[in-house]
Amino acid sequence: MDNVSGGMINCPCHGSMFNLDGTVMGGPATRPLPQVQIKVDGDTISLA
Repeated sequence: MDNVSGGMINCPCHGSMFNLDGTVMGGPATRPLPQVQIKVDGDTISLA
């Protein structure tokens, strides 16, 4: 993902836009983002 702004996750590869819950808001993506486990430590977010 390139950036998160205005409540949208924006993909630079194909221009798809996703809600913060991963659902597609604008294509060409047709499927939601897969869920992954994360770890939050202060200001840092990483894959668990």
